[in-house]
Amino acid sequence: MVADQSLRCPWRPRVATLTVAAPELFAHEALRLLGLAALASPFVASAVVKLRDPAKATAEMARLGLRHPRATAIAVVGLQLVGSALLFVPALDWIGAGLLAGFTAAATLLAHRWWQGDPAQVMPFWEHVALCGGLLLVAVLSARGA
Repeated sequence: MVADQSLRCPWRPRVATLTVAAPELFAHEALRLLGLAALASPFVASAVVKLRDPAKATAEMARLGLRHPRATAIAVVGLQLVGSALLFVPALDWIGAGLLAGFTAAATLLAHRWWQGDPAQVMPFWEHVALCGGLLLVAVLSARGA
């Protein structure tokens, strides 16, 4: 941290304000891991819920009109757990992010069809779009070596 004399508080001229460059702050590995954990958390939580109640998970897939709901539920749990784990493997994080973004986009279009007259689905739809955006950023930054 560097004391920046130009940012002195006018009523306390002897106290210097400490500043930190944003790139330094956000370059910490702990923040990267925290961000990845935040992105992975809904997928891990969803997989755990599905594993604890497979019948409900199968019923959810059937309600969405998917063929082979039991097999689909199993595949969803696998994708959620594997994709989440891959986020934490630096050489493979782009694959995990891509898998989870693609899954989220498809699931959002299936489950949050606000355009069919359910206004309660508008915000979940856009929240999932934002989640896809975050995952795509992970993939892009990984491809750039950042």
